[in-house]
Amino acid sequence: MNRVSIILFFFLLCLAPSIAYTNENAETLFKQQKYQEALDLWTNELKQGKQNDALHYNIGLAHLKLNQFPESILHLEIALKLNPNCKPCLAALQLANQNAEIEEFKMPEYSISKWYQFVMNSLNSILWLALASLFFSIAILIYFKKSTLRQLQWICIVAGILFLFFAIHREYNITKIDKVIVLDGKGLFQSPDQSSEVKIQLNKGSVLKIKDQLGDWLKVETNSYESGWIETKNISFIKL
Repeated sequence: MNRVSIILFFFLLCLAPSIAYTNENAETLFKQQKYQEALDLWTNELKQGKQNDALHYNIGLAHLKLNQFPESILHLEIALKLNPNCKPCLAALQLANQNAEIEEFKMPEYSISKWYQFVMNSLNSILWLALASLFFSIAILIYFKKSTLRQLQWICIVAGILFLFFAIHREYNITKIDKVIVLDGKGLFQSPDQSSEVKIQLNKGSVLKIKDQLGDWLKVETNSYESGWIETKNISFIKL
């Protein structure tokens, strides 16, 4: 087996579909409309360190069925952080927001930006890294074999750099903590002080973008671009 065959074999192993997440007991309970029992099983798996978009989607869906909308939105947002192209997650999140009486405001995206986000999110960071390694390896093999395929070598180098960039950007988006969710309906303050003016009242389940932090206070921005301060005790960070 030559070097190229070994590299391709390793790459195919990386791309091999993993066993889909499932918990048959929890799924059975959910279908029987025993939502709290199913939620307990899924939450226990989360406590054991399991992290994937399907698990957070299931937890979010169970909370939604139990009319626990802030918790539902929290886990659906995490599911979308792990898999932004998850259409069932987007549909469930829209339903949860409607039930929580939260208005959604979205800025129009340029087609190039949408295309870039879709392509980048089509694979996880590990697979993008595997692709980058594959193309860099092919470029190195062409170089050491003194091959005349120099044009192919440069194509592999450029592709490898692009895939490496996708891997880094994808991982950054997953690990960054830039949003919080309101778990207790409180006001958005003018300044980081309980005695300051309340600008607007926030609904439970509102997702806020973090702008700054001062002690136990966060400066945040709503989806309608209203900025102000909120105490960290009233929110939960959207993170893994």
